[in-house]
Amino acid sequence: VAALQTQEADIITNIPPHLMKLMDWKGRSFVSKTPSVRVIFMRFDPTKGGPVADKRVRQAIAQGINMEAIIKKVLDGNGVLLGQPLPISISDTILP
Repeated sequence: VAALQTQEADIITNIPPHLMKLMDWKGRSFVSKTPSVRVIFMRFDPTKGGPVADKRVRQAIAQGINMEAIIKKVLDGNGVLLGQPLPISISDTILP
C-alpha cells in the first residue's frame, strides 16, 4: 500500500480491508474485487474429548457466532458466507 501511495508501484494485490478506507485514491487508481480462494473457518476436534466432544456444544457455538457481523465489521463487508469449507470459486451451489 505504501509503495502505491508513493508511486513506487503501479499495481498491488491483496489490500487489507482496513487499509482500503485509509487510501486516498484521488482518481489515480481503482480497486477491482474478485472472488478469492481464501476460506476462513473454525474447526473443532471432538475426538480429543472435552466440551466440544458434545455435538450440542458445537452446535451452540456455531449458532452463537454472528458470521454476518464478522463479515461486516471485521472484513469490512469483504466476504461471503459459505456452506462448506471450500472457496466459492469451487462451488457456489452449497448454501450457508
